Formats: sequence, structure tokens, C-alpha cells
Amino acid sequence: MSGIRVTYTGLISLSGGIAAVMASSIFTVLITRKLLPEEYGAWGVISGVIIYVVFIGTITSFWTTREISRGRYVGKTQMMGTSLLSVVAVIAYLFIAYFLGYLTEVKIEYLLLASFLIPTSLFVGALQAINLGKRPQAISYGNLAFGISQIPNALIFVYLFDMSVTGIILSVIISQIISIIVLLILAKPYLRGAFQYNILKKWFKLSWIPLYPSIATFLDSGLQITIFTIITGSLLGIAYWSASIMVVSMISLSSLMSTAIYPKLLEGNNRSFVQSNLTHLFFVGILLTAIAISLGQSALFILNPIYVDAYYLVIILSIGSFFVVMRNIFKQMLTAIETVDLNEKSTKKDYLKSKLFTVHTAQNIATAIIVISLVIGLIVLTETNTTIINYLEYWAFVVLVVEISLAFYLYVRIKQNFDLKFETFSILKYSLVSAGIFGSLHYVTEIVLNYQSSIFDFVAILLVIISTGIIAYLFINYLIDYRSRELINSIITELKNKSK
Repeated sequence: MSGIRVTYTGLISLSGGIAAVMASSIFTVLITRKLLPEEYGAWGVISGVIIYVVFIGTITSFWTTREISRGRYVGKTQMMGTSLLSVVAVIAYLFIAYFLGYLTEVKIEYLLLASFLIPTSLFVGALQAINLGKRPQAISYGNLAFGISQIPNALIFVYLFDMSVTGIILSVIISQIISIIVLLILAKPYLRGAFQYNILKKWFKLSWIPLYPSIATFLDSGLQITIFTIITGSLLGIAYWSASIMVVSMISLSSLMSTAIYPKLLEGNNRSFVQSNLTHLFFVGILLTAIAISLGQSALFILNPIYVDAYYLVIILSIGSFFVVMRNIFKQMLTAIETVDLNEKSTKKDYLKSKLFTVHTAQNIATAIIVISLVIGLIVLTETNTTIINYLEYWAFVVLVVEISLAFYLYVRIKQNFDLKFETFSILKYSLVSAGIFGSLHYVTEIVLNYQSSIFDFVAILLVIISTGIIAYLFINYLIDYRSRELINSIITELKNKSK
């Protein structure tokens, strides 16, 4: 019997994820309140560039999770492979940074210092891949360590020493090292065994499989941020975008409810758990989306009052983020049931026909459409009397339309491979309850919140409003929906077991 408990893992991952995001939010507030918008925009550009190169880590991490889920201990091979890839990634990053220093307003010293983020990011990803195979909830512990440690780091480097973007980079590097230590301790049972050269050789030979979906990563936010900066010449726009992304990032937490789906399906067990887990995912996802939409303006004010103008951008991105969660889960489900890599005699043609390849083709096409539309749209808009916010809203709307289309396509693929029916009535209940509760609370915030009060009073009142909304959402759905009672009762049961 599998040691992975889907609902338990989801609850632990979600709890740890929420705590980590809360800690990271404090870090973000600290830096957005201290830095100029242009400086925060520079950090957004750096973050985007890093995405260009760390995707190379999927060459080993992709296969590591699949191997460990199936009982093969390849942890040491993964760590050695990551060491080699770190060297390649740093060289590639420095090459990009050299040109970016001339094309944007980002200082070259910031870009050079950020090169130290490459190996730390890669080793975090490597250890996450190891833990995901057998102990998915461990990833949340690493994220929590990262999030919490960012706060004192920011206070020291950004506030005490007033080191601006340099302080942010140092804070993140140190926090990633702490996360690595935590993840390494948790991954220790899976690091036994010898380094296997033949396995690493096979991974590199098949590197085109995990790198193929990384095309979308390359074309995603990193390239799009660079394109936006070059065409508009605005770091302020990236600051607005980064702040909005920070607000809607809470929606991605809902995917943690389904953390165990991928490794559980890899183990080859029955698929009966999928339907209830997806309903639980909707239960949490709809809640978090409603919070982001209804209270997004207040969240932007907390980051920095200047970002309040981006509220409509938050609304568009919130809806898009929900569909991003869904398409990512669908992709995981489809690739998890693929068994082509279990056959040592599988040919390149077999891999090309497999879901490990075909599932990601639509993602790559969709992301390419976003990039092309962004370039054309921005060039046209620069010829008109358009504000930076309008540029960003156009960008977000393109992303929304494409993500909805992609999620629908993958859903069709899911229906072809799974005996799955969405529990529409439950999902409708979640949507109506959340709209009623958080629509009302949005109106309440306009009356109760004082934007002239201190930030501490403002946050305290907002937290009370959010807590009230969450409790009402849980209580009403508990009364009217079976799946909600199932999830909440499982939480109560786990808490009782822990207290014994």
C-alpha cells in the first residue's frame, strides 16, 4: 500500500503553503514600502531573467520524481547532475545579464550579484523533486523555512543597512540556503545508494523530454517582462505587474491540495481518489480567487499605495491564475499515467508519441501566442495615448483568454483518459457562496477601512474581515455540501490525532 495519503498530504501542503506565503508577503511589504517603484521593478526584471536559466534543472528533477515514486533511489545521482547543470546555468545567465545591462535600466552590479541565486535555486528545485517522489508535504516545510527567514534578512539588509536591490538579493540567497538545509534533512532517506553514471547519462540523453515543456517557461513571465521593459522602457510597469502577481499568487496555493496526485498516480494505484481531490481543489481555489478579487485593492495598498491603480489588473490576473492552477493539475495527471519511460527499449519515436511530449505541445503553442500578441499589441499601443496601466491590462487580458482556452483543451484530454466527472453542483455552490460572502465584504471594506490610518491598523482590520469571510464560507458550505463536510471533517480528525 502506498505511503502517500492524498488528502492528508494536501492539507499539510496547503497549511504550510499558506504560512509560507504569509511570511513571504511580509517580506514583500517590507521591500515595497522601502524601495522606489523603479527599484522594485528592477528586482522584477532580475527575477524574470533567472527563470530563463533555472529551467535547465528540469533535465534531472523531472526524472528524479518519477524514479523515486517508483522505488528507485537516485537522489545522489540527482545532486551530482544538478551540480553540473549549475555551472552551465551560471555561464548562460552571465551572458544574458551582460546584454540586459545595456538594454534596460537595471544596474549591472545587481545582475552580477544575482548570479549566486542560480545554484541555490537549482538545488532547491533538486531537493524538492526528491521529496516530491515519496514525501510531497516536505516541500511545504522547505518553502516555510524560506518564507520565514526572508523577514529578518530583509530587516537587516534592506532596512538596517539600506542596501536596496542588493539587500533583496542577499536576503533571498540566504533564505534559499536555509531552505536547502531543511529539504536536505527531509530528503536524507532517499539519498542512500551510489551515484549511478548510467542513470545520469540516460537523463541527459533524454533531456529534450523535460526541456520541451520548459519552452513555455522560457516564453512565459521572464521573456514577457523583458519584452515589456524593452518596448515600453518602463520599470514602473513591471513594478505594477509584480505587485499584482504578488496579490494573486495566493490562488496558486490551491494547487497544494493536489500535491500528491502526481506521485500517487506514478505509483500505479487506482485513480478513484482523483475526483474527490479535484472537488477539494475547487473548494479551496474558488475561496482564494474570491479573496484576491474582492480584497485585492486593499492588498495593493498594503504593498504600497501607489499600486492601488492596478486593481482591475488584479481582477483579470486572478481569474487567469485560477485557470493556470487547473491546467497545471491536468498536465500532471496526464503525464503521471504515461509509462513509456518504464520500458528500457522505448525509442525516440515512442517518446514523441507519449504524453510526456504531446501534452506540452499545446502549452508551448499557447505561450507563444501570448508572446506574439504581447509584442504586436504593445507596439500598436505605443503609437497611441495609452497609460502604463492600459498596457498591463491588455497583457493580462491576453493571458486570461489563452489560459482559459488551454485549460479547456487539457480538460478534453483528461476526459479521454480518466473516468472523471466534475461535481458541478458542489462547484456551483462554492461559487455562489463565495460571491455572496466576499462580494458583501468588498462593500464592507469600502466603509470600514481607513486608507489614512497606520499600516498596522489597516492590516489588522483587513485580517479580521478576511477571517470572517473564510469562517462564513467554511460554515455555510459545511451545512449545504457533502464534499465540504468530508474535507472539514478530515481536518478535524487529523487535528484530533495530532493532539493525542
